[in-house]
Amino acid sequence: MSETHDRLAALTDRTVAGIFASNPAAARQSGDHRFDGVFADTGEAAMAGRLSELDALAAGLEGIDASDLDLGERADLGMARRLAADERFRLTELRDPWHDPQWALWRGADVFGYVTRDYAPLAERAAALCRHLEQLPGWLDAAAGMLDAELPSGPRAQAIEAATGYASFYRDEVRNELGDLGDVALARRLDAAIDSGAAACEAFARAVETRRGRDDDVLGEARFCAMLEAQEGVRETAASLIRQADAELARLTAATAEVADQVGGGGVDAAFAALEAEHPTAAGLLDTTAGMLDRLRDFWIASGVVTVDPEVHCRVRATPAFMSWVTAAYDSPGPLDPPGLPHNYFVTPVQPGWSDEQADQWLRHLNLACLENISVHEVYPGHFVHAVCGMRGGAALVRRAFWFPAVGEGWAHYTEQLAVEQGLADGRPLLHLAQLQDALLRACRFRCTLGIHTEGMSVEDGTRLFTEGAHIPRLAAEREAMRATHDPMYLVYTYGKLEILRWREQLAARPRFSLRDFHDRLLGCGFVSLDVARDYVLATA
Repeated sequence: MSETHDRLAALTDRTVAGIFASNPAAARQSGDHRFDGVFADTGEAAMAGRLSELDALAAGLEGIDASDLDLGERADLGMARRLAADERFRLTELRDPWHDPQWALWRGADVFGYVTRDYAPLAERAAALCRHLEQLPGWLDAAAGMLDAELPSGPRAQAIEAATGYASFYRDEVRNELGDLGDVALARRLDAAIDSGAAACEAFARAVETRRGRDDDVLGEARFCAMLEAQEGVRETAASLIRQADAELARLTAATAEVADQVGGGGVDAAFAALEAEHPTAAGLLDTTAGMLDRLRDFWIASGVVTVDPEVHCRVRATPAFMSWVTAAYDSPGPLDPPGLPHNYFVTPVQPGWSDEQADQWLRHLNLACLENISVHEVYPGHFVHAVCGMRGGAALVRRAFWFPAVGEGWAHYTEQLAVEQGLADGRPLLHLAQLQDALLRACRFRCTLGIHTEGMSVEDGTRLFTEGAHIPRLAAEREAMRATHDPMYLVYTYGKLEILRWREQLAARPRFSLRDFHDRLLGCGFVSLDVARDYVLATA
């Protein structure tokens, strides 16, 4: 191996090791359980030290001559550069540890993996969870001490809700999920750790509440576009992004009106009402979803346009209570977890204590066509198939251990449209309508975040955009518009989909183009940023 190859391997290893050391939650998520019960230092000195590490790493990576590398190595190099640039932007420009209280929760409070992944014997996982929760109060207290006196209202509200949700999850679900530990002393220790951890999360929520909220915290055009470039490696202007968002909204709006006429001719609102009328029962929701996954797996295998491993399955489970704000979500084992761990598809059932009216509203929201379109996005051939291909594709760990949303969410959203193209909705206009409704929602996110961060749009203006453009109720629209204030890059669902479609169009003009090869190459690249995926799939060698 040449000196260049050796240097690249050392630097990509250093990239992964640095992220794992500074954010052990990322290591645990990837399946490196040497970091179970481990917390990184927090505080000003730790942040300054990490920034110095990133600057040295970036300098080393920039010194690599990509012309000496093969295609996979160029992707490794690009991914390492993107990881360093994104983290540096979040520390210096966004000031996440000081400005966004969710930064601490993501790194400290999430204990989901200990509970749901059977990567080690139960007693071993429970003991690691105890170590984690016992350290959590001091760590969260230190993180709260770093927070600015004034916080953006969106992240502030989200963090308060999340922190209290974690406390409820600890108290209400962890012991039930783990089951009988078979060790009285360990059970007592875990009970005490759960109480301590839950109280720490509640104390963190109170600390965040003491900070003043501000509603005028927007990125502005320059920082918005710089954030997109740091995260995904693409250069755009606000004007170019707005043109894309407006064009996609117009296309989807016209298509929705056309499909609504096929449903019954009563207009778009009547078509959406018909969509909601066909829904699963509360008792049969999970079984209905499991049967749906079986049919989708068979459909995509028969289609031949993407490789689906028939031997790897995704099990359907009820969503844990602390995640019950989601409709449905895929949860993957990490690339470093032991082989054979289950892949989970969480679907949120009717919750205990809901009234009959609330239960009916939820099931209408989770109607059969909507549930099928979500299942395409989350499982076949969306996130689940991406995860299986990405973890088996031979990519280096730097391309398997982390996840950038424009390709990850862009692929899953693209597959919804691909499903219609491949005939899944033939003779089923309600399924096509559900696909278009989700696409409209994502396109409204694209337009809303640009409006709020670059054009002076208010959250109320954004709410109206969602109610009128995506045809969703006001409460859901308010939450979607508010999300732009704490997740400005949620445009990537639509932006990533559009990029994938552009790549497909470019490649389709080449001789011997294969849709299956295109998809498999994209998924085999790993969980990479948009610039890395683009260079990988469009390369001729």
